[in-house]
Amino acid sequence: MKNINPLGLFDDHFLMEKLTKLGDPLQRLNDYINRNIFKSTT
Repeated sequence: MKNINPLGLFDDHFLMEKLTKLGDPLQRLNDYINRNIFKSTT
């Protein structure tokens, strides 16, 4: 089955921009979570 609406080159960027303007809760969580604790030290 052919994809009727394929994503363009910058669609991901524009989607993230729109979500950020709307107050994306995941973006706010990103400000509080230190992801470095999940990185491997080896």
